[in-house]
Amino acid sequence: AGQPVGAGALDGKSVAIYFAGAWCPMCRDFLPKLKAYMEGSPDKAIVFVSSDFSQEDFNRHFAVMNQDWLAVPYGSEAQNSLKKKYRAWGGREMPTFGAARRSGLPTLVV
Repeated sequence: AGQPVGAGALDGKSVAIYFAGAWCPMCRDFLPKLKAYMEGSPDKAIVFVSSDFSQEDFNRHFAVMNQDWLAVPYGSEAQNSLKKKYRAWGGREMPTFGAARRSGLPTLVV
């Protein structure tokens, strides 16, 4: 866990990008449903993009997800780029990303 993987780890799978933060009540309610769905879907993969407030929060949040899910490194430029590209971030992140978001949290982009 926590090690970089190549794009080959996603070969042959439908990939969804999951935007969420542990502080978000709707995210906490959605996660068990997403986990249950994914356990029966070996042909699908999740890449997590965090809106947690610290590396420690991210670590705790990611630890409760399925073991085979991947995550964009916390605090990375890739994390911010994906949020901007898909215009998906939490209301608490509006000072950073602005108000022109398409979706709040949780967001699942397939």
